[in-house]
Amino acid sequence: MLPIHPIIVHWPLALAFLMPLLSFVFALGIKKEWIKPKFWLVIIILQASVVGSGYLAMETGEDEEEKVEKMIDKKVIHEHEERAEVFIALSVVSLVLTIVTILLKEKWRPMLALLSSISLASASFAAFRTGEAGGALVYQYGAANAYSQIIPKTSEGNPTDSESIEEEEDEVEEEIE
Repeated sequence: MLPIHPIIVHWPLALAFLMPLLSFVFALGIKKEWIKPKFWLVIIILQASVVGSGYLAMETGEDEEEKVEKMIDKKVIHEHEERAEVFIALSVVSLVLTIVTILLKEKWRPMLALLSSISLASASFAAFRTGEAGGALVYQYGAANAYSQIIPKTSEGNPTDSESIEEEEDEVEEEIE
């Protein structure tokens, strides 16, 4: 069975990268009176989506951790997990700030909206660091191999291990030369 974690993580990470820009545009629009303050609710809903889907991604990662731990050092997995926790914490703080922005008096909104944008930028950076560690797990340390299936050697000569693959690559290179 394929893991669900890699499917889920892309939503909170991608949205976290967009949130600082979106919030800044909305904050500017509210300040310049191009849009009504009630449209800040879009920012709140999107940030709530980041928090919710980020938490879901973290939970699915923990569910799949045991299988990957058989192949990869726990220290490397723990680094990714720690970064995810920081990302979720900063995302929650950012969500609270976005909510407070709409609840307080109108004169405080521009400053709080800007503060929210800065907070969202820090959460975005944490999302990048989390994704970077997750990517290293997959592409550098081979976490995806925990889910790969070995193809048995058949009469067509399908390789079953990396040695066989290397031998076939060498044969192909010799034929080309």
